[in-house]
Amino acid sequence: RGVVAVPELDPHVPLKILLQDAGLQPGTRYYYRFITQNTQTAIASFRTLRRSDDETPCRLGFFSCQGYSAGYYTAHAHLAREEELDLVASLGDYIYELTDDVGPPLRPDQIGTISQYGNGLAQTLEEYRHKYTHYRSDENLRAMHAAHSFVAIWDNHELATGATGTLDGIRPTVPLAERMSHGRQAFFEQMPMFPGSRFPLTRQVRMGAHLELFLLDMWTYQDPGRGIYLGSQQMAWLMDGLRRSTATWKVIASTTVMMATDYPAGRPISLGQWDGFPEERKSLIQALIDAGLEDVIVISGDLHTFLAGQVTTTGRMDGQTGALEFSGGAISSFGLFNLLPDERELANSFRAKALTENLHWSFADLLTRGYAVLEAQASALLVTFRGVHTTFEPSSAAFDVAKFRVAKGKKAIVRLPTESLP
Repeated sequence: RGVVAVPELDPHVPLKILLQDAGLQPGTRYYYRFITQNTQTAIASFRTLRRSDDETPCRLGFFSCQGYSAGYYTAHAHLAREEELDLVASLGDYIYELTDDVGPPLRPDQIGTISQYGNGLAQTLEEYRHKYTHYRSDENLRAMHAAHSFVAIWDNHELATGATGTLDGIRPTVPLAERMSHGRQAFFEQMPMFPGSRFPLTRQVRMGAHLELFLLDMWTYQDPGRGIYLGSQQMAWLMDGLRRSTATWKVIASTTVMMATDYPAGRPISLGQWDGFPEERKSLIQALIDAGLEDVIVISGDLHTFLAGQVTTTGRMDGQTGALEFSGGAISSFGLFNLLPDERELANSFRAKALTENLHWSFADLLTRGYAVLEAQASALLVTFRGVHTTFEPSSAAFDVAKFRVAKGKKAIVRLPTESLP
């Protein structure tokens, strides 16, 4: 119990309370609500981080890419009901500064100075703030936040799409640098994080004896013209943390896919992934190998595709494997074939060819929307991709898209049987 003095606030800027020296116990679920003179919130909860010697298996949920107009946050309803998650991580594109997918008719997003075109384009700080409020009007997203502790890193859409020209036929009226600055400020306001760290987005989160999470910043330091993605300081921080970590599993949270994604062979689908920074990928994976680091896992998003596979020095099978990767699909944003005629036939044909062109892939699903859950144990890592049948309705049954097991000390992904799939 306590009293929080609430000043006059912008309704689009959330109130943050720092529970410092509050006597909270590690690895414990706490329930809370807010009460005012006139109303009260529903009861919500969070779990504090486990002690570094806690041998209990640790469970991490992760997701990305939740374009509001693309569909309902149907998957979040099921993520909210996942049992005993220690933490949920958003791996980017929590909001989209541009409304670019047209989904259910009752999911409009008209935010932005260009709304007369039928799209919303956030450019000002106020518009970015409104985006977060608008996205969080979704009941399923609110339920997820009310059920789990949460961390986030940004991708391009929280900041600003890197183009200075037109975006889907809309010409921005605010310079790119200003739009990115507004996006950064809104992100730090809206997400559960506090200023003061030298690298406020780049964080190390210890989650018991068996998992340490390394959250990366893929935008602040990158210079595509020079092939720089993380930058030397962030790379040094990451490798130092990985070397020092005593956790069984060391998990790197990347907004973009690290392993190569070719179609056809040798030709990357998108240079916006790590494929656009091959030398830095090679340096990172070679450093892992040279340091003798085992049990390193990459989790990623951005491609709107469920993927599992090996990360090598070249990104492909002709390199040395240094880590394994699981990319957790998208909550609602469209994939390559969504809404096209014969989408399933086209997606299956593309998938079959892509798997032959990317022999380092163990699994791919281009159509299903959903999230992933990772469980870190002493002897193995378990990963489940969870999907929903539709995002054009607020509710839909969920199913296991695929399940995987990685044995400690092995750089191999074993696919486990699932119940009947659609």
